[in-house]
Order: sequence, then structure tokens, then C-alpha cells
Amino acid sequence: MALLAGDAARAGADAAAVSALIEEATASADTLLLAASLDQLEAVGQLSIVQSQSGVGRLDDGAPLFRLRGRLSALSVEDDQEAAEAALIAGLASRLGGRPAFVVATHADAASDAARLLAAAGEAVKVRGSITTEAGPTIAGLLGRGAYGLGFCAADG
Repeated sequence: MALLAGDAARAGADAAAVSALIEEATASADTLLLAASLDQLEAVGQLSIVQSQSGVGRLDDGAPLFRLRGRLSALSVEDDQEAAEAALIAGLASRLGGRPAFVVATHADAASDAARLLAAAGEAVKVRGSITTEAGPTIAGLLGRGAYGLGFCAADG
């Protein structure tokens, strides 16, 4: 959303217009994530909670796709990491509904995985701007080393 706000400000939008644009973009903001393993989630006592609240079955039966929006939840459990990445990209495209996006590739010591996802996002949706960053404490603290994913918001403002 900072990219969206910066673009609007550079284009001459006043503070009220930038604020309104951020409020609108917040509704479309989402983060989809993958974990290298479930070890960290289990170590912090969250595996059984996420598993029971998500309704997708056992998370250790495959490669789970997670969503972080207020809380961590599992969206699906795919056969393998490649299928989970494909599900993540499909989820990104579905949530954006054809709108262009600002995309943040985030990772916890998994830069090449994040770069691969960002490239795939560029093939699936119109990426208006992007950055790659180390994961913050919530993602790294819950999903651990090797976690990676995409945060995004619609950029049609």
C-alpha cells in the first residue's frame, strides 16, 4: 500500500485523496504464504490451533497454503510444494479479479523461492509495482526459516 500511496502522491494527490486510496486498497490487501516445514508452527504451539480452525484437514498430509490476514489460517493442503505454489498464484489471481496489483514477495531465508513466486505472479496478473523483503516477525515467528509468499493489494487507484 505504501507503493500505491507513493505513486498517488507523486502524481499530485493531496493527503485526503492518498488516505482514501489507502482505505480502498486495504480491502483488497492479502498475504498468501508457504512454509518449508511445520516445525516452527508446532514449536510455538500453533499447529493444532491453525489446523483445527482452518477446516482443511491435517496440515502434515501435504504442503499447506496459508493466509495471513489478522490471523494465520490454512486455505488448502496441496500434494507438494509445486502444487502449493500454483494454488497460491491461482488464489492471487482470483482475489484480484483481473485488477493490477502491487506485490510484495516476502521470505524468511528463502529469497530464490520468493523470486520464483514473484515471477509467476507477473505471468498471472498485471504487476504494477513490486518489492522483495525479508519476512517480518509474525511470518518468521510462526512459519519459520524457509517460509515465503506474496502480499498484495489491488493497484487500480
